[in-house]
Amino acid sequence: MKQQPLFKDKIYNLKCPKCGSKMVLKNSKTGTFYGCSKFPKCKGSRGADRYGRLYDKPANKLTKAWRMLAHDKFDMWWRYKGLSRNVAYQRLQSFMNMPPDKAHIGNFDIAKCKKVIEYCSMREVIELCLIDPSGINIF
Repeated sequence: MKQQPLFKDKIYNLKCPKCGSKMVLKNSKTGTFYGCSKFPKCKGSRGADRYGRLYDKPANKLTKAWRMLAHDKFDMWWRYKGLSRNVAYQRLQSFMNMPPDKAHIGNFDIAKCKKVIEYCSMREVIELCLIDPSGINIF
């Protein structure tokens, strides 16, 4: 059953960042998003939460690629650690020194994406150093 977005006014006023056409709220296996009404001719999209609220800022291809890379690294890190998504984002917010409403990778510029990747990589190295060769966790 599809959920109805709570903010219908934003649905009808949203324009595609690529072609300027109307955007449509859609659901996919990875979540809710706005897609261009001209799809597949235009592949413009914007991220949204399950209620239809936008949570990303429009970006060029390079910034989008960095966001996807940062998100992939972050997701792998917190899943590997067995953390909940909420706890992982709390740690990210603390590291990035950002309030919860600003600490969303879909809003990050390239520099912030690199910082996320560094954070996750740094944690992996520290944890590997704290495991002795026999595989016993020593922390």
